[in-house]
Amino acid sequence: MRLLLRISLPEVICVMIAIRRRRAEKALRDEERSRRAARRRKPGFQALALPEDILHGAARVTVLGCARALIENHRGIADIGEDCVKFMTRQGMLTVCGRALTLHEVRTDALSICGVIATIAFPEGGAGGV
Repeated sequence: MRLLLRISLPEVICVMIAIRRRRAEKALRDEERSRRAARRRKPGFQALALPEDILHGAARVTVLGCARALIENHRGIADIGEDCVKFMTRQGMLTVCGRALTLHEVRTDALSICGVIATIAFPEGGAGGV
């Protein structure tokens, strides 16, 4: 059994246009769906749940009593004296003042200060974290 269809040229064109339109609409839906999925995904560093000081390079100061302080994520020593040590950080100048201050352990990313620590002055807007 043969099935013969007689379709005119304008009808063929209409069918082709409809097929193209459906394909374009499907592509737009797929693109919008992938955009929404990308917005829901967290960037890699947030997904790892790392502390903000590590993510943004903020200085971390750990004080043990009034005799020792550990400064991490600093950018270098700006000024050093017996009563005051100034560090460069991403947020600005961090100042540790006291008596008989000495650098106990020095590494490229961290160092510890021993002595009688009286004050620690954070840069403007840097004391509350990032």
